[in-house]
Amino acid sequence: MEGMADMLKTKHNRLDFMNIIDGEGHNMVIEDQCKKAKQELEEKLRFAYKSEVFSIIPSEGLLHPNQTLDFLVIFSPKTNDYYSSWAYLDIGGKPQRLPLALSGVGKGPVVVFNATTLNINNVYMNARHEYQIVVKNDGHVPATVVFKGGKTEFGGDIECVPTTRYLSHFDKCKSFVIKFSSSVQGQFVEKVQFMIEESKEIIHFLLIGNVVCPLLKLSTKELDFGHIPFGECAARKFNLVNDAQVPINYTITVEDPRGSQAQWSPREHVVQPYSNIPILVETVSTSGICSNAGSVRERDHHEHKVSFVVDTVSDVQANIFFTMWGSEKYRKSLPILIKPVIPVLECEPTEVSMNFCFLDFEYKRRIKLKNLTNYSGRFKYAPIKEPENMVCQLNITESHIEPFGEILIELTVMTSELGPHEYDLIFEVHGAQPKKYCKVICNGQGPVVLYSPDALDFEKVSLLKTTTSNLTITNESPIPAEVKISTKPNTPFFVDITEVRIHPEHVAVIPVRCYLKNTGKYESYVRCSTTKGETIDVKIFATGVGCSILCEPEIVPEYDAGFLLTHQIFRVEIKFTNLGKKYTKMLWTRQKVLKSMKETEEINSIFSMTPNQFELATNQYQVVEVEGMSNKVRTVEEDFYCYATFDKGNKPTLLMAYVIKASFIEPEIQFSKSELEFMVSINEEGNLSLTTRSSVAGKQDVKERRDSDSTTDLEHHESVDAAPDILPPTTIVDDVQKKSDSSDSEVDDGSYPKYSVLHDSVAIGNTTPIPLKMRLRTSPSFYLYNDGDLSQYMSLLINGGDVYTVTIKFLPEIYEKRYRKDEGSLTLQFDNHPKSVKLPLHSQLFYPSAVFIPKEIEFQCVPPSCMSSMNIIMQNTTCMPVRFKWSLKEEFFQLEDLDVPLEDTKSRISFPPVFTVASKPEVEALKQHDIPSGSKHCIKLPSEQEANEPTGKPSAHSSLSKAESVREIQMLAIQESKRLLATSEINTTNIKRQSSARKRVSTAVGETRKTNVRPIDAIDACIILERLTECEWDDERCDYEKARILRAMTEGNRSEIIDLEFAELLSKEPPKSDPRSLRNILTIEPIEGVLYPYEYMSIMVGLCLPPSVRVDARAVCSIENGEDEQVIVKGFSSRILYALDKKSIEFGRKLCCEVCEETLTLTNSGYGSFKYHVKCDHDCPSDMVPKAGWLCVAPKSGQLNSDEEVVLHIRYFPGVAGEFKKNFSMQV
Repeated sequence: MEGMADMLKTKHNRLDFMNIIDGEGHNMVIEDQCKKAKQELEEKLRFAYKSEVFSIIPSEGLLHPNQTLDFLVIFSPKTNDYYSSWAYLDIGGKPQRLPLALSGVGKGPVVVFNATTLNINNVYMNARHEYQIVVKNDGHVPATVVFKGGKTEFGGDIECVPTTRYLSHFDKCKSFVIKFSSSVQGQFVEKVQFMIEESKEIIHFLLIGNVVCPLLKLSTKELDFGHIPFGECAARKFNLVNDAQVPINYTITVEDPRGSQAQWSPREHVVQPYSNIPILVETVSTSGICSNAGSVRERDHHEHKVSFVVDTVSDVQANIFFTMWGSEKYRKSLPILIKPVIPVLECEPTEVSMNFCFLDFEYKRRIKLKNLTNYSGRFKYAPIKEPENMVCQLNITESHIEPFGEILIELTVMTSELGPHEYDLIFEVHGAQPKKYCKVICNGQGPVVLYSPDALDFEKVSLLKTTTSNLTITNESPIPAEVKISTKPNTPFFVDITEVRIHPEHVAVIPVRCYLKNTGKYESYVRCSTTKGETIDVKIFATGVGCSILCEPEIVPEYDAGFLLTHQIFRVEIKFTNLGKKYTKMLWTRQKVLKSMKETEEINSIFSMTPNQFELATNQYQVVEVEGMSNKVRTVEEDFYCYATFDKGNKPTLLMAYVIKASFIEPEIQFSKSELEFMVSINEEGNLSLTTRSSVAGKQDVKERRDSDSTTDLEHHESVDAAPDILPPTTIVDDVQKKSDSSDSEVDDGSYPKYSVLHDSVAIGNTTPIPLKMRLRTSPSFYLYNDGDLSQYMSLLINGGDVYTVTIKFLPEIYEKRYRKDEGSLTLQFDNHPKSVKLPLHSQLFYPSAVFIPKEIEFQCVPPSCMSSMNIIMQNTTCMPVRFKWSLKEEFFQLEDLDVPLEDTKSRISFPPVFTVASKPEVEALKQHDIPSGSKHCIKLPSEQEANEPTGKPSAHSSLSKAESVREIQMLAIQESKRLLATSEINTTNIKRQSSARKRVSTAVGETRKTNVRPIDAIDACIILERLTECEWDDERCDYEKARILRAMTEGNRSEIIDLEFAELLSKEPPKSDPRSLRNILTIEPIEGVLYPYEYMSIMVGLCLPPSVRVDARAVCSIENGEDEQVIVKGFSSRILYALDKKSIEFGRKLCCEVCEETLTLTNSGYGSFKYHVKCDHDCPSDMVPKAGWLCVAPKSGQLNSDEEVVLHIRYFPGVAGEFKKNFSMQV
């Protein structure tokens, strides 16, 4: 054990996250655990005495010499049982143990009942009875008494409440409630058992009694129905009474009249065959539910109704049995007595006679059935066989008749055959045999018709024309008449109606047609046959007159062609057929009188007939084409005459004549709209807007906008500096100024439509009365929509007076994001007609767009390292605000060095020269002495090296991105300074944010200096710099710009803390810039902004070039949601380079009275043009008389372009003898 403790102690190691106690505490825990383990082990090795009911105290100890020790033995039994055990005393030093036998008996509680037998005598079956039994604890220990239920021996049901009672030793007694009920009749003895929980002892008492059954009582001894008519249902009532104190169940059975019994079942209908039980017993209850079994509650009764259907003629005796308690021993019966009777009937009249009956016509007659007895009954119509060749129907075939009552029956009689017919009416009274009561007699006859007129006379009938005459047939009978009509075969008379059905008292009109092909008299008949009636022939007469030539279509006496279109040929074919027997020669002419078939006269007419002369044999035909056309609107009526000769005759006879009429009109259509407007707009995200509204509203908005827009076209201006004379009109300028002053305000985007009108419909109405064929064609980008198809062409046919709606969709080709206004048309071209109609189509593509005047700027010669500027006009040409931003692209930038001519330095002059006019000696002297610097004609200019260096004048913006960043920082600094001034409670006015293109930071800083404010501390400076760092800087100039703005903001108010905190930042110097970089060469102002609809703006383009270079660049103007625009900027720089062919002019030796003349050539050797001016000491006098020392240079001034030269003529008059020297200067 100690070795184990040492081993556990050595396990103490320092572990991560587990060394919660130190080593000493760990040893104490281990020692405690070892101690407890040792005690448990020692207890196991001692073998201590253990028992559930016996215990010895003390269990161990120390006994001294001559000492006596008493042990206490405790007996604790659990149950009423015998217990025994052996205990051994182990004495130290002795090898043998001393045994001790322990034994005892456990005694339970003593519980007794107040009665050993409980006699309950007579009790009702199924009734629950309650009794009380008392238990008493006669012992000295508590007892728990539990009811022990189970199956009884005599079939009863015993319950105990409560099931458990606890009796302490000081309780005298407690009671149980015993509940008993039984469904078995007779005496019984039941043992009711209980168990004592502590000792498991069973105690009981006896329950003795007798179960008896009460019976129901009937309110009557028998049911006598008396005399009941056969087939009737009789009912009687009785009561079942329960006088007992328990409910009584019962079952009803009915005895068959023949002696057998069957259980009753409810039925809905009471009329049943005799084989079934005709007696129905019903329980009268509020719920209306009938049942063959029931239960009458204690002290209650049930009312029953007995119904009986009489289906036999003999007396009926039967019994109703009531079985109670489910046993035949408890049964009662109720006798039933019934006497059936049958009524006696007779009929009035006994015979129904109808001497005259039309076939298939219904006749109504009445008969009466009488009941001669005092009993009601039931009868029905029972025919033995169906009547032959006739129909006899009764409205009442079955009915109930009251005592001494009468039933009126209506007969419907009809026959379908001619002649007399008879039929017997047989009725059957319920319970009796069928009997003949009446006889029906009728005589059948067919329909009767009349014809009018007696004969049909057509009189004179024109040949080849159908003439109709009517034959009237009247039905005088009450039944329909079917008549068949026919004519004699192979005659010119015809009937279209061959069969007709004429209703009673109606008239039928039969049209009879007559069609004659030849002249003469004709006679025939019409035969009318009536079904089941007479047949009559009606005679027909006719006489044929006229011509036998058939015209298809009919043109005589007039042919109306209706409305015809001009410029279109009208053609119609007319077929002439000879249906007569004569050979006919025909000639069509416009001559009213014709003496010979060969004499014809041409008459100008619109219509013509081809061929106009032909011959026709019998049944031969000829097709003639009538043709006409007019190029103007008019109404035409022309008459044509047909002359003919028959067989071998030569004399022409006027056969027929007709007038052709026509109205020539122009095609006219009407559009529902005078024009269609379409538009495509963009949404706030810059995408094409798919939101549309109704075309009518779109059209109105576009029209109003077009009327309100004032589009002013700018003329092309040359590149000049920004000046007020090229700005927009005063009203526009004022509007621009107002908008530019509020640069912080949001741009109103509601001035242009945010919806698109991509389709519109127009109704095309045909105002003429004739159909018009036309072809529709649209301009590009406009399409006709028809049944899901898009096309620019469509063929259309519109009937006269109809309207057709055409849908046009606008699908523009968007190849650039610029505002575009297109004009198109919907062209409607009529078929075979020169007239066409156009409907204007207007479309607008709304993209923010701007134009620039000019789009190309070319700087001529720009002085090196100097800023030159030119202005362009930017105009918003749309009704939408244009947000723009300029940018410069390196890929569009080209810088090319110019070739500078390398000439002799002696002749290359780069500064204003001073020339000396002298004689030869003086020239030598000038070579040794410089020109005095103090001469008024000498101008000292920088050297060539100094001229090549930058002038130090900063450009407006060294680069586009730098200018944007610096300007934003400056404005933020100004705003932050003003905010700080406001927090120091200085009464200053709110200063609006100025436009970056119009205001300079120096002005705002200067205004800030003039205000007496508190010194700006480091916290304020940090706030300003924090705002400045929000800008995106892209070069090393950012720190310098911050320092410059900070110095400007804190000049005069800077504290020592700022000098310490921002010493490094304030010491920043401007970075070195490359004069050949794009940001130092090209400047645009303003670089961004907003142009409101139709607004102008002047854009300044600045160019600063290093010496002798040529630049070609493109400035890109990015328009938000629009197309990028480019402005081409070209220019070059060059120093003024010129050359003189000589530096001094030497005349040599000349007479003093002569005028000395010499030439000097000035050449422009540079790339730019320049002006020159010559200044002389002595000009030519006004009187043109030279004086001594007179010097003249001509021309004195002028302009030289690149590579041009000018010859200067120099004239000098000495006037006196001797050497001379004169100076003159030339300024370039």
